[in-house]
Amino acid sequence: MRSYVAKIGLFDKIGNEHSVELQPGINVITGRSSTGKSALIEIFDYCFGSSEETIPDGIITDNAEIYFVILSIKKAFLVLARNPSISTKVFLKYDLKFNNDLLIDREYFEEDYFLSLNDFKSTLGNFLGIDIIDTDEDLEQKKLRKRSKGRPSVRNMTSYFLQHQNLIANKHSLFYRFDQKEKREQTIDQFKIFCGFVDQEYYLKKQALNELRVELEREKRLNLSHNDYKNQLSIKLQDYLNDYNYIVGKPLFDQFASNILKAPKQYLDNIEDYEIDPDYESDGFVKRLKKLNEEKNTELGNKEKRQFV
Repeated sequence: MRSYVAKIGLFDKIGNEHSVELQPGINVITGRSSTGKSALIEIFDYCFGSSEETIPDGIITDNAEIYFVILSIKKAFLVLARNPSISTKVFLKYDLKFNNDLLIDREYFEEDYFLSLNDFKSTLGNFLGIDIIDTDEDLEQKKLRKRSKGRPSVRNMTSYFLQHQNLIANKHSLFYRFDQKEKREQTIDQFKIFCGFVDQEYYLKKQALNELRVELEREKRLNLSHNDYKNQLSIKLQDYLNDYNYIVGKPLFDQFASNILKAPKQYLDNIEDYEIDPDYESDGFVKRLKKLNEEKNTELGNKEKRQFV
């Protein structure tokens, strides 16, 4: 969306217009000190929905009745205005029939086009493409916070439009207008919205992506638990197979327990009608018993040594 600030100005109390017209591209405003150059930024900010009037006190504030800004947007013009005597309302009119000469008068600002401050911000946001409701990217984090992220506001967009002359070349100062840490972080996070890089679909896809990541991690944990269980079962089954070998004198299967667990039904079928045929000449049981007695004596010896340390 190509747009630009076409005009900034005011009407004084006798109905005269005082304004500066701007063109697409770079505009340079020069003049002597105290001639109102810096006031243009404050007029823009005030007409853009600021809850405070920060226009410097002096000739301008003493004589102004209505401040206004005209934006060229979507092949038409958007007129914003503030009347300091009605501080809770802002004028907003999307004018498709506006003349390119940008001529208006005091009567242009009809009462019906003045909106409450909240309605103004919401309506202006729609014109500027800030129609995103949900900016959460991770639903799990949203549950932990127990609240949604703040939806984008045109007030967070002011630093995108305005840069102070002393900061314009400072790469660290794009968001200079926000002293509160939370407000500044919100604006930085929403900058991609103001630039038109993302829309509501982006956040919905990010939420879906993070949900899939959470599900993947959950499956990994379940798989890990399953593998631990299989390992424990394999060790236990191998002990039973070893005991069978020692008692009967020959192995039940020529396979390790880990291989048997890969196809358990097949081995269960094999032993369903299995008849035990012991090897009475095998001394495996005797050797196993001898080894266990040796291990027992070793442990008893270690226990006695610990008692005397």
